[in-house]
This record gives sequence, structure tokens and C-alpha cells, in this order.
Amino acid sequence: MFLSTALTIALAGAVLVLWWRQTKSSSSAHRRLPLPPGPKPLPLIGNALDFPKLDECPWRVYAQWAQQYGDIIHIRVLGQSVIILNSLRAVHDLFAKRSATYQDREITEMIKLTGWDWNFAMMKYGERWRQHRRLFHQFLNGAVVHTYEPHLREGGRDLLKRLHREPNEFVGHTRYTIGKVMLSMTYGIQVANEGDRYVAMLEQALESVEQAVLPGSFLVDFLPFLKYVPSWLPGTGWQRKVAEWKVETFAVREVPWRERKEASRSAIAVKLADRISRLEGDAGTGMQEIAQNICAAVYAGAADTTLTTLRVFFLAMAMYPDAQKRAQAELAKVVGPTRLPDFQDWSSLPYVRAVYKECLRWQPVAPMGFPHRCVADDEYRGYLIPEGSIVIQNTWGILHDPEVYPEPENFIPERYLEDGEWNPNAQDPASVVFGAGRRICPGRYFADQSIFIYIAYILHVFEITPTLGVDGKPTKIEPEVTSGFLSHPNPFECTIKARATWAEALIAGDNASNI
Repeated sequence: MFLSTALTIALAGAVLVLWWRQTKSSSSAHRRLPLPPGPKPLPLIGNALDFPKLDECPWRVYAQWAQQYGDIIHIRVLGQSVIILNSLRAVHDLFAKRSATYQDREITEMIKLTGWDWNFAMMKYGERWRQHRRLFHQFLNGAVVHTYEPHLREGGRDLLKRLHREPNEFVGHTRYTIGKVMLSMTYGIQVANEGDRYVAMLEQALESVEQAVLPGSFLVDFLPFLKYVPSWLPGTGWQRKVAEWKVETFAVREVPWRERKEASRSAIAVKLADRISRLEGDAGTGMQEIAQNICAAVYAGAADTTLTTLRVFFLAMAMYPDAQKRAQAELAKVVGPTRLPDFQDWSSLPYVRAVYKECLRWQPVAPMGFPHRCVADDEYRGYLIPEGSIVIQNTWGILHDPEVYPEPENFIPERYLEDGEWNPNAQDPASVVFGAGRRICPGRYFADQSIFIYIAYILHVFEITPTLGVDGKPTKIEPEVTSGFLSHPNPFECTIKARATWAEALIAGDNASNI
């Protein structure tokens, strides 16, 4: 009897929410305009049945819709307007040129329930966000990222040794290296050689980002009252998972900060703690909260972007041997067999840079980007963008537009070159991947230098090939990826071997120029 009553109350609540969302009005003059085209909605539930499930790679669905409806699409899900942008022009027109209207974030119920609302990438726009952004920029702007080069060199050399020793564990070694570099750089913490608890803690926390941040991943995003439904009712198992995720998210923010190494004077957390020690009262308390958030954002943000892009790199090199050979020929000419590549080689290695850029484009880390929120009724191309709309950038769709990137499903670094040199007129995938306007990713400079140097190191000393089957022929690898806010290649096997004896010497660090 009680169960029946609870379910009736829940259903009634859902109906009231839908009714309120669909009947609320605005005095805005834009309300007379039509909504952008999209699939025809049903009464009350709107396009809930059209809304792609998380495991369906929604970015591909939206790209298909764009062929029918155009590059700006509207759907309504349980009373909530959702706008999908499928072209770079639309993204820049709204997110960059009209940043004041679209700079806000849609803080979904799952972001709050999993505890990720401390991350300023997911914060609503306002003074609190500006304080976080300013502090983050101080440590990772384009003028200062070069100070972290020693950390990246050390991490890269360690990665080469690990790959040489256990090539089959390339994903685990990459995850470990990134964790090692970021913990040392951010907190001064030196990780354990194997099974490090900090690295494991971050991996567990990022599971919630992958599965829960994209709007609509869980029904509670559209029907917030569901978070109050008792956890013992059928169908509420998600609440237990959310509770676990929140503990892990909290740990990423709290534990490394608490255990920072004060002796590491160059670590970001140590520098910030020194500033805080000079403040008194509320000023110190407020600064500590921001400092903890910033350090955790540096640590976690680099981990997902770098790890996933490097996994895409291994996949691409195993599938496209010609691209690998051309990059290695360039490295042989510019770098030679007596040293490893370095950051000053950036401008002299256009093809290696093109390999990095194509990794960003071919399988983007966050195929749908972070959702924005429209703060006021707006008109665009004669259409109404309603206040409160969730506005999503289809990063994957934009980067797979055949008009801009011919043969988009293929890995073609040459698309960024002209006569063997970098083509400044080619559409740089970074202009899409890292966002636009005031919400552009502030860690993009560090991402550029870290991913480039790892790719250059690996290409210079290793040959990456498919594994051989029982028939002695290379096994076929498919570019299949997971579906979620973060997307990465499904597990695959490849062979990683040192290219020659000179490469083994560089891996071992025998050459004085690499010590």
C-alpha cells in the first residue's frame, strides 16, 4: 500500500514539473519567433523518446540529425529545451560573440549529487567562477607553462622505460605517468612505483565524470524531485552509485591537498598554501577553498585529456603505419639518434604536431563538450533560443564535417600541412576541442606541450604495430570508443618495440644529453 502511494506521488510530481515547464511564459519579444528545427515532440514528454541513450554515442545521432534539420537543432525533453550546435560557425556566433548570454553552465542534478560542482569548469558564471579562473590562469597561462617542462621530461623518460619493459600494459603505464607528473607538479607528491593510491583514486573519481556529467545521463537531471525518492524503492539503485562517486570526488579534492609536500617549493599547492598563511580570518578560509579546487582541477583535468588523447594516439599509430613512418622520418631528420625530442623542436616538427592535432580531431576526448546555459531569450538566424536552454556543442560532429575535414573517419595528419609545412589556414581542431568564449579551456597551453612531448618521445624510439594472429597476419583493429561525457578507445592490443639499438640506449638514458 505504501509503495503504491509513493509511486503515485512520484508520478504526480513528474506531471506537475512537466506542466509548469511547458506553461511558464516570458514577456520577451523573441517569444514570437519559431524554435530551431528538430524531431517532432510529443505532448508532455516532448522528445524524451528521441533523446539518444548514453551508450548510443549521442554525438553521432546529432550529426545525423544535422543532415536533416541543419546545424542548429532544438529538442524538448520533459519540458527542458536543449539546443545542439553542429557547426563551428554556430559555436563561435553564440559562445564567443555572445558570451554574456551563453557563458553560464547548466549545473545538472548529477553534477551536484556527485560532488563535482567544486570544479570551476562546471560552475555557474559569476564572481566565484572568476576567482577560480584568475587563479588557475596564474599557474597555467601560455607564458608560464614552460616552467613545467622538467616534470614532463622526467615523466616522459619514465614512460619510455615502462613501455619498453612491459609494452602490453601501455594504458596502465600512461595513466601512471600522467598521475606521477601531475601529482609532483601540483602537490609535490611522489607516487609509488606500482599500485599508487592517488592514481587509483583519480581513476575511480573520473568514472563519475564519464558516466554522469552529460545532461540526460540520468533521469534526475530532468526530474530533480527524483533525488528525494527513498533509496529502498525499486529503480533507485543509481542513488547508491552516486553516493560512492561523491566520496571519491571529495577525496580527489581533499586528500592530495592535505598530504602535499611542503618541501616542494615549486609545487602549485605549496605556493598557494604559502599565500594562504599570510591571510587572516575569512580571507584565508575563502582562499583555501579556491586553492583546493584549483589544484584538484589541474590534477584531474590533465589526467582525462592527456590519457585519452594518448590512447587515441596508440590506436591511430597501430592502424595507420604510413603516418607513423612519416612522423619518424621527420624525427630522424630533425632530432637524430643521439637525443630525444624536446620542446624547442615544436616548430621544426610540423608532421608530429599534425599527428597530435589529428588525435584531437579523430576521436575527441569530450565529444559533446561541457553544456552551456542560455541566461536570456535570444534570437539567432530568425529562431528563438529560449532562456534556460541547455546549449550543447557537438564537438565530434563539427570535427567530422566532411566539408571541413574530407574523409573524416580516416586519420590523415596531412590535412594540416601544405607542401610539407604547417598550414596556418587549416582548421585547427584545438579551436573546437578546447571550446570558445569566456569558457575556453584555460589548460589548453599545458595540454599542447604535454601531449606533444609524449607523442614525440614515443614515436622517436618505438614502433607501434598490430599484434599478429595465430595465422601470422596482423590482427584487425577497429576504432571503437566508449560512449559518455568522456570517450576513450575500447581496449585493444598492439605491439610496441624499440626501433633499434640506438633507441634502446635513449630509453635507458645512456646518452648524456638525456640525463
